[in-house]
Amino acid sequence: SFVSNAHNTTHTVRTTLSGTLTMASLELIDRDQWVPDSDCKDCLRCKQSFTPLRRRHHCRKCGLLVCGQCSSQRAPTHPDIRLCDPCYDSHMQRVQDDGSDIKLRIDIPPLELSPKIPLLVRRCLQYLSAPSSLKEEGLFRVPGSKTEVMEIYARFESGEDVDLTGILDPATVCGVFKMYLMHSTHPPFPSETSKALYKPFTGPADLRIASLKKQIESLDGWQQATLRAVVTLLQKIVLQPDNLMTPPALGTSLGMTLFQGLSVNQATELLVVLLGNEQLYAELEE
Repeated sequence: SFVSNAHNTTHTVRTTLSGTLTMASLELIDRDQWVPDSDCKDCLRCKQSFTPLRRRHHCRKCGLLVCGQCSSQRAPTHPDIRLCDPCYDSHMQRVQDDGSDIKLRIDIPPLELSPKIPLLVRRCLQYLSAPSSLKEEGLFRVPGSKTEVMEIYARFESGEDVDLTGILDPATVCGVFKMYLMHSTHPPFPSETSKALYKPFTGPADLRIASLKKQIESLDGWQQATLRAVVTLLQKIVLQPDNLMTPPALGTSLGMTLFQGLSVNQATELLVVLLGNEQLYAELEE
């Protein structure tokens, strides 16, 4: 069949996002292997008929002829490439499974812990940014002691400035931070805020970075400072090979907790772009 033959002619695209992030390869088929427009009157995914309003589009990965509703996704680092929904899901799963193919290539700024950032968050980020913590394997993926996590979190909630330097297990501090994100009455990125941050990914691909920058600039000052600090820590984690953590792994283990209301794919997609684009934070208020 045409579709099975199409997969035999592929070429690999490897793109650098704004010169800062290299992501997993995306295999595309050649244009001459796309299903011809004249071959289909219906979308090959949802089976609805094409009309002047339901236009034809080609998925660049499988070559099928699909409607806009079935091909609204773009791969995070290939914003100009349209994918049908199954191919998008497949690619994002591959990104999550093969995070070793993602590498940051940026100069990470110093970790700025503004007093605008909640105390618990400042103390956790300060602890986790230490070289000894960054080397810990499986940061944010390996659970810490639940009893110790709950005890430390309760002390912070009571107003205590807890000294974390004596804690020997970084996973416990990761657990405290995640507990704050899950149970705080005033989390930095509640569902409405997270969905606003993700909104640029549903619009024109060529405007995505500029639109995301505007969304970040619209955040309250403490949210901007928290986002900048958290992103800096996660960049440090990704660049430390000993901990085996990659952007997709962080998206899976932390993304949905950090960005409430998003799916794991959406949170991973957002996090990858946040980690790889320093221009998003330019001109933010200190």
